[in-house]
Amino acid sequence: MIASMKPDAERRIKTRLVLEEIVKAENITPSEEDFEAELKKMAENYRTEVENVKKLFDDEKDKKRMMEDIAVQQAITFVTDAAKPAKKKAKKEKKED
Repeated sequence: MIASMKPDAERRIKTRLVLEEIVKAENITPSEEDFEAELKKMAENYRTEVENVKKLFDDEKDKKRMMEDIAVQQAITFVTDAAKPAKKKAKKEKKED
């Protein structure tokens, strides 16, 4: 069973590493507002108060990890937004053929 999970795990790790490099290359830095928005989303998902979720990130190490995750999400948005014009261009060129 573990062997069957290995390719997917490797793909996920490689994807994460690539996204982390995009974060560095594009200097993607989440703001405090991004952090607060993520806390609010988590509170809504868990049907609790934002203050309860904030307590989970009192430790600077935990907050840093969350900020890294937000940055990776922003990198995904960056890549998908960058791909949209290329996708539209490819569709347009295909229609012209």
